[in-house]
Amino acid sequence: MSNVRKRQSQSASRRRSTLTNKAYEYAELYGADVALVIYQKGRYYTYVSPGNPCFPPSKKEIVGSLLTSMTFY
Repeated sequence: MSNVRKRQSQSASRRRSTLTNKAYEYAELYGADVALVIYQKGRYYTYVSPGNPCFPPSKKEIVGSLLTSMTFY
């Protein structure tokens, strides 16, 4: 692996770790249900806040809620 690719991989890993930590902190501090999905190079990385057995919502529920909340002009 070249040095550039290695640095990019390490940087992406650190950013993914930071996002996961922030999601955890947000869920703990505010009692929020948090779902984090990161898609990178054909892989999915997920974080789900603990304590809610029906969380995260399905892909169909997410798309449906986005479509109903969007305003079309």
